[in-house]
Amino acid sequence: MHVILVAVVIELDARVFRALHDAMSGSLVLAAMALFTALGSGWSMLGLAPLVAAPRTRRFAVALLTVLTTTSLAVVAIKLVVRRVRPYASLPGIHARVFAAPTDFSFPSGHAAGSFAFATFVALVLLRGELRLSRMLIAFVLYVLAAGIALSRVALGVHFPGDIAAGAALGVVVGGAGALVYRKGLAIVG
Repeated sequence: MHVILVAVVIELDARVFRALHDAMSGSLVLAAMALFTALGSGWSMLGLAPLVAAPRTRRFAVALLTVLTTTSLAVVAIKLVVRRVRPYASLPGIHARVFAAPTDFSFPSGHAAGSFAFATFVALVLLRGELRLSRMLIAFVLYVLAAGIALSRVALGVHFPGDIAAGAALGVVVGGAGALVYRKGLAIVG
């Protein structure tokens, strides 16, 4: 029974992948998806360097970097256990679009995990205490960007929807835990 259920879930994931992948195949859409993917890459963490350097924002930046590093390590560990092959390598007629095809495993999506960890951590830190419209808007935009980053991975042919859903869930958990630790004053740098 368990094997049948897994097979059904994998088949459904492949069907949803094909529908989304085909729907996001126009040149303008792919250009936007390439931008989202670039935004969600590990290199974007370099943008936190000024926050680490400034004494006023150092504690926040180090806590956020800790969340992102923890998320990345969890993604790598899960990929090594699950060992799911990427869509372009497992589905006929599918190829990686725009960028070179990644060579690691597919499940979970590191882009989805990192972007949702970032969005969750920042949103929960921003939304503590008094709720202001401007802070709620920033949190909303962060989650929209995270969703765009996650979906870009399907559009580009390198992740199944299940990969991005698992990555997003992992990111929310790690980002939420990091925000809780940060808000309780337990961050590494004071």
